[in-house]
Amino acid sequence: MSQMCTTSQSQRAPEKLQWRSYVRKILFQVQFDSNLMLAIDRVLNRIIYADTQATPREYLHAMSLAIASEQMLSDMLPHVRHEAAVRQFLAALKHRLERDLDLQ
Repeated sequence: MSQMCTTSQSQRAPEKLQWRSYVRKILFQVQFDSNLMLAIDRVLNRIIYADTQATPREYLHAMSLAIASEQMLSDMLPHVRHEAAVRQFLAALKHRLERDLDLQ
């Protein structure tokens, strides 16, 4: 007999869903941008708020895990900037999302 998953989408933890997939979606959107900070609104609107498979809080948690990780985030996609720039962008995006969700 197979087990049925009873966990709702909003209760899923990005650790189990691979936080890397969330971050990869974000970085894919900005990989050719010359100024990552100018892409925050676009990422929020086209990726985070438009995703029908994940919630903004899941993205927020995934970004927190990514920032805290020791993985080289800049290696996740070709054409992505220096590690410091990627981490700074994710931190700014996370801060903006926290503000939008009124979590500060």
